[in-house]
Amino acid sequence: MSTYINYQELSFIMKNKSSDCKILFQGILAKEKISLKDEVSTEKLRDRLGTVRSVDSRLDGTCKFAFMLGQCKMSFRSFLNDADAIKNKVFTGSKAVFYKILTAAEIEFINKNLEYKNKQKHNFR
Repeated sequence: MSTYINYQELSFIMKNKSSDCKILFQGILAKEKISLKDEVSTEKLRDRLGTVRSVDSRLDGTCKFAFMLGQCKMSFRSFLNDADAIKNKVFTGSKAVFYKILTAAEIEFINKNLEYKNKQKHNFR
């Protein structure tokens, strides 16, 4: 099953400029103007983003998108203290991609954690 993401989410995953990702989307979708509503299948992105160059032979030649996606999945915990996320009790903006790529158990962990931090913030001030 393929996941669909927009250019802002791709920029967050790949740690690229959003303008570069927008240009990539223009090429894939053959559209002049790209908005956040325009989404592309992750399967199409795997072919377009090339492979990893590494001195580690285990990583050399692996799909760059899959590698960066794995790195991004592991980083979700570092955003749990984000002020906007605590205030809204959800990840917003490009961090919303976590809801598309994480497992149900990880999403439940995020929701409970942000709910707890939101209650803590408002009960103690």
